Amino acid sequence: MIFVKRFRTLAIFICILFCGYSHAANWNEINTPDGFYCYDILSFSHQNIYVVGYNGSILHFNGNDWEKMSTPTRMPIWSIWGADPEHIYAVGGNGTILFYNGLEWALMDSGTRQWLYDIWGADSENIYAVGAGIILKFDGNQWTHMMIGDDRKTFFTIWGNNDHDIYAAGDFGKIYHYNGLGWTEIKGGLANQIWGIWTYGVHIFAAGNLKDNQTFVYHFDGVQWKNKELSVKTHLWGIWGSSENDVYLVGDSGTIVNFDGQNWQTQTVNENARLRSVWGNQGTAYVLAENGSIYKKEAAFHIQLGHVSGHAGESLRIPISLTNTTMIQMEGIDITIDYDPNIISIQDAVLSDGILSDKQYTLEAELSKPGRAVLVIGAIKDCSVASGVMAYLVCRVLDDIGRTGDFKENQWNTPQAVFVSKAEINENPASVHNGSVTVMNFPPIISDISDLLVSEDQGPFDIPFTIHDTESSVDTLTITVDHNGPSDFFKEPLVVTGLYAHRSIHMIPTADVNGQTEIQISVFDGINTTKETVLLTIQPVNDPPVFIKGDNITIQEDDDRQVVLNWATGITSGPQNEKGQSLSFIIETLNGSLFEETPQILPNGTLIFKSQPNAFGKAEIEIVLEDNGAQNNRSIKQTFVIDILPVNDPPAFIPGENITLLEDAGFQTITGWAKSIVAGNAFETSQGIIFKIQTDNDTLFSPQYLPEINENGDLTFMSAPDSFGSACVSATIEDSGGIEHGGVSTSGPHLFTITVLPVNDPPSFLPGTDISIYKNAGLQSFENWATKIQAGPENESSQAFHFNVTTNSAQLFDILPNISLDGTLTFTPKSDATGNAQVTAYLIDNIENEKSQISAVERFNINISDFPTVSGSIRYYSNNLPVGNVNLILEGETQYQTQTDDFGNYVFADVKPGNYILTPKKGDDLSGLSGTDASSIFRHASETHSLSCYEMIAADVTQSGHIGGTDASRVARYRAGLTKCLNNNCLEWVFTPEDSFARSSLNAPSIAMNGCQKW
Repeated sequence: MIFVKRFRTLAIFICILFCGYSHAANWNEINTPDGFYCYDILSFSHQNIYVVGYNGSILHFNGNDWEKMSTPTRMPIWSIWGADPEHIYAVGGNGTILFYNGLEWALMDSGTRQWLYDIWGADSENIYAVGAGIILKFDGNQWTHMMIGDDRKTFFTIWGNNDHDIYAAGDFGKIYHYNGLGWTEIKGGLANQIWGIWTYGVHIFAAGNLKDNQTFVYHFDGVQWKNKELSVKTHLWGIWGSSENDVYLVGDSGTIVNFDGQNWQTQTVNENARLRSVWGNQGTAYVLAENGSIYKKEAAFHIQLGHVSGHAGESLRIPISLTNTTMIQMEGIDITIDYDPNIISIQDAVLSDGILSDKQYTLEAELSKPGRAVLVIGAIKDCSVASGVMAYLVCRVLDDIGRTGDFKENQWNTPQAVFVSKAEINENPASVHNGSVTVMNFPPIISDISDLLVSEDQGPFDIPFTIHDTESSVDTLTITVDHNGPSDFFKEPLVVTGLYAHRSIHMIPTADVNGQTEIQISVFDGINTTKETVLLTIQPVNDPPVFIKGDNITIQEDDDRQVVLNWATGITSGPQNEKGQSLSFIIETLNGSLFEETPQILPNGTLIFKSQPNAFGKAEIEIVLEDNGAQNNRSIKQTFVIDILPVNDPPAFIPGENITLLEDAGFQTITGWAKSIVAGNAFETSQGIIFKIQTDNDTLFSPQYLPEINENGDLTFMSAPDSFGSACVSATIEDSGGIEHGGVSTSGPHLFTITVLPVNDPPSFLPGTDISIYKNAGLQSFENWATKIQAGPENESSQAFHFNVTTNSAQLFDILPNISLDGTLTFTPKSDATGNAQVTAYLIDNIENEKSQISAVERFNINISDFPTVSGSIRYYSNNLPVGNVNLILEGETQYQTQTDDFGNYVFADVKPGNYILTPKKGDDLSGLSGTDASSIFRHASETHSLSCYEMIAADVTQSGHIGGTDASRVARYRAGLTKCLNNNCLEWVFTPEDSFARSSLNAPSIAMNGCQKW
């Protein structure tokens, strides 16, 4: 049943139950050239034989003579095969493949340097060669490599029935089958080296080296394998047969073994000969010895049926062969064939294109009776007939096979006989050989699967594969999976996942498992089971060591060396199989400057370290435990923290010298007075610092500028104004480190003195304003002209002082300016003197044993002026034209008169200061009323024009707007021409403004009119 499982399509085989050669026949030796070392033989006829051997040698026999052929290689030639005399191929060492086209031998490109040991072909476009770890296929154009899954196998032999039914074997004790899709193992447990394999239909024959000092022939009869133990003990090198009932095996000591379908018989041709190969054609067999001897066995006469295969519904041609004879005269052949009509129906019979192809024969077929076919082959004339296929039965495998009750389930894969019930040649009975039809259910196909190589502790994994069945839906197939590893190799049972044709083996290896296990997949279609084995290899992977870290560590600055026992616990190198590994901790300290002795962890978990003097802070420690495995030998990185709590060291500085300065020296900055300022130790440089200052005499200093020292050591202060004396100053420095954990944040006090020496201050006063007077003013005295008169600060109030006064115009004075101690300014100007005198005044103190000080020098002016001039102008408001001939009287302490000129201007010169009233009086033009005034008065009187304020004044119009009667009469008569002038009886016009104006006695500026009533 193993053989049946390797087929991929439904096949029907018609097998020949064949009797074989007569074993009484003798083997005759053919003369061959001496000194030729031979490996294989090929014959097309008695007149066309080829032999190959050592050193690239090929011999050809033409029926009379042997010829050594020219070849393009010196490599040994191990095997030869030909489709016909013009398509012959030979293979040998170093990947050599030769091709003979009927004229010459040529090298072919094999694509390999591996040695090739055997060659076989289905036809000239399907040729296969095998060798060391390789199977090649020739498609008529080129040789290509076929995938076999293991290049460590060496194949010695190959044979097949057709291009999808081929078998190969070699030095690995197994037989492989090719179904047109791929190579799979079908038989194991054979001899270590299989030298020959040969097939005929469903029959397979194989043999090779001795196994357990016994000679075995392995035979599959279509149903089961049979291991036949022979009586001889020898290696068997070659195998060939004319049918499954006539098989020859050859080996050492001249041994020839023949199988007639039932019995195995042994003959010896030469006890000293190593028989390497056997081949036959047309019923004749040839055996080749290694020394070049060839033994020939002639054939007997018989008729046999050939082999066919196919699915239901396919048309097949069953060959009818005449073999093992040559008839000089053939008159006719009668053949009656009986068959099971439930399996096939014979539809026709035709002559072949072989031995009867010269059209000298006729064929009549009677096919009307189901289950029987009668064939009659006749000759048109007497002629000779060689062995070969003379006709074909054209039959059809019934469409309903397997689907009706006529074909039983147990008939699958079982030969169903097709009988040659009668055969006559030239009316004489002939030896006949019955056939059979085997309807095969092709087993399921497992493909696209390969071995899996993974690493320990990975997964889950899936091994994908594809299933197919010719007759059944993949959903109806039963798939099972198993393995040959330990029961605990996998964490969970293997399962098959996926849908339809695409499936996977899902597996979860147990943790820490490594090694190899074979996983076998079985697919059952109800009749046949297909098995495939894949190798799962789990490569060992070193497991990382593990440990449990301890707690974070906290110490204080300047603590002693630390030894923490069992800080790390749970230390292990991995699973049980890694217990012998050595371990060490790898430590990386991210702030190593904190330590005088860098942290280390002993293999037993003890933590040791010592902090750097004065160092503090947090150090993050990264720890990895490492074993001595080749890879993956480090644990997961873990971290912990060593916290060194700071213990603050006191700050310090070196004070500067005592300070001596003068009173009122201003703001003082002594740069770098405090030196060598430190916040503590070298690890406390980031701390902030501040100086604290106290004095025993704060009054010596300005409250806003008491002594201070900044972080750079600069001393600043300012003495109080006018203060002097001495102060004892205490200076300490404080940092920001605090006093936790017993720390000290303040230095001890440093004492120094600041001495302010006294200095005489100048006196001071506040001057008055400039002085302005008129000439001839007499003695002048201005009290408190100088104010805030001081000799200096309060501590100098007892000092004597006096004013020093000078002027640049002494000629203006009878008595020069002087300032008394109470601030009174006095002076007397000369008579009629005028001008400006610049006066300089300052205070000067008078003290003993010290330098006198003067106040700030003050300067002021004394201006002596002439009497003022009063001037102005009078104009009409409506048109800004000047009003001439207006009389003006300035009356006060004395009286002054003047008159406006033609431009309306007037001037009073040298007016003595005092209070005055200015009175304007209008006089007419040319001793009379002006024409303009007259016209305005007339129009006002006739109510066609309103007089402006100035016109009213000039025209003697009352404030109510009425014109005097006298004036009106005069104007009327003037306009009527009754008088020629307006000055009769009224020589001047007088008007008085409603308000009078008084001017200051100091000056008399121009007087301007503002409206009708004001000047």
